[in-house]
Amino acid sequence: MENLKIKFQFSKKVKVILTILIVIGLISLAYGIFAYSPGKVWSALLLNSVNFLTIGLGATFFVSIHIITQSGWHVSIQRIPEAISMYLPIGAVFMIIMLFGMDHVFHWTHEVHHDPIIMQKEAYLNIPFFIVRLI
Repeated sequence: MENLKIKFQFSKKVKVILTILIVIGLISLAYGIFAYSPGKVWSALLLNSVNFLTIGLGATFFVSIHIITQSGWHVSIQRIPEAISMYLPIGAVFMIIMLFGMDHVFHWTHEVHHDPIIMQKEAYLNIPFFIVRLI
């Protein structure tokens, strides 16, 4: 039981290396958005956000089903889907950030006067309704 009291601590060297890698990643992201290809970066962010949110929601559903049915076998693995579910607030932040790049990903966010198909779907394909569906 002594192992439960041990907390993992990053060493100073590892903290410095991780901080440098985070800064490099943020600089690369900014370069991709502003200089390289904003459409590719925003679409990759959308794809990753939706994929990981789906995994997090699936884990939340898994835990809730086992709690509702009062099953006992999942106790040994319960912490794993609970930990996966902890991504949901982070994923929500990424989806809010995604709202700023919608015009690079979805062509229906622009004026639809020249496209008759999108004009027929204008009640569904609009920014306020997209935000409601996102929530």
